[in-house]
Amino acid sequence: MQPRWADEVTAVLGPVLLGRHDEIDRLGRLPADVVQAMHRSGLFRTWIPDEFGGRDASVADGLALIEAVSALDSSVGWVAMIDMTTTYLAGAIDRDAAREIFSDPRAVVGGTTAPTGRAEPVPGGLKLSGRWSWGSSIHNATWMACGAMLQGERPRPVLALVEVGNLQILDTWHVSGMRGTGSTDYVAHDVFVPEGRVLDLAKGAPWSDRPLHRFAIFSLLALAVSSVAIGLGRRALDEFHALATDRTQLGRQGPIAAGPVAQAAYAQAEAAVRSASAFKDQVVAEAWHQALEGTLTVPTRRLLRLAATNAAWASTRATDQLWEHAGAAVVYDRAVLSRLQRDLHVLTQHFRIAARTWEMCGALGLGQAFDGQL
Repeated sequence: MQPRWADEVTAVLGPVLLGRHDEIDRLGRLPADVVQAMHRSGLFRTWIPDEFGGRDASVADGLALIEAVSALDSSVGWVAMIDMTTTYLAGAIDRDAAREIFSDPRAVVGGTTAPTGRAEPVPGGLKLSGRWSWGSSIHNATWMACGAMLQGERPRPVLALVEVGNLQILDTWHVSGMRGTGSTDYVAHDVFVPEGRVLDLAKGAPWSDRPLHRFAIFSLLALAVSSVAIGLGRRALDEFHALATDRTQLGRQGPIAAGPVAQAAYAQAEAAVRSASAFKDQVVAEAWHQALEGTLTVPTRRLLRLAATNAAWASTRATDQLWEHAGAAVVYDRAVLSRLQRDLHVLTQHFRIAARTWEMCGALGLGQAFDGQL
């Protein structure tokens, strides 16, 4: 059952997004009125601590919200996911710096954890330069997190929060799917970042003791990405149901839904999406119970990554299966099922749930060495 918070947000966003998918794709970013509706709904405040005026929601409620918004529109769901998960930093960077940034009710924070930038230590902070890809939501964000390697005897990864006005936004987002997310490249040239706005990923631990911050940031991100996928998978089931009951295929009598092959494909796709969602929900509930009591165990963090990866790929394969049995009309760009398929195949390239994550989860489950971050 969808939580009340997700119902409240989708009630605000639903009317604004109705019939806007093609427009958002063409624009390559979210329209201003859509972003304003996201602000009105309170979506951006979901995981911000209550001491900064946020909702301080549970992990499960936040993931359910991402899923529900994604079912309305892929790009809006993706932007919501990025901006919500990045607010994890509100409990991880210096507390006073976090208060300054996240107490602003109009604050929107995006970014990427990939350490493709270079940070040089200077008095009071660091100087940041670099170029980052996958800058989802940068057009509607006020701050961006920039992953970088902090130089020194032993370089180590950091995340630096930079005001968007100090970044150069490039025009590189010309892609097959998730077109409306505005996930373009961005650049920094010797930007000074005070040390309070920097998180040391190698040794920094969140100051917040909230259950949310006992989830590893990469586990939370993987779960959030998978929630977008489940939202798209559920939307694909709805679209196929409507299409199959309304359309016929050349050379056949009756609707597509009357064919036994289409019936079997729909049942298998539904089972895949529902079971993947249930597995994820079960592991999240178990992890939340652990987080209420203390720290998540390594086996639990492994299961979180496994459930997230499974949800993303199961939703993608289910949508592929539905597309194959939906008839020739779905080859057109305007077909919702075709757009969902394109968006999902972009989503599965995300580093935290990409195909190589299966290897990491399997190696750890078998007691072997693995290359990756839980």
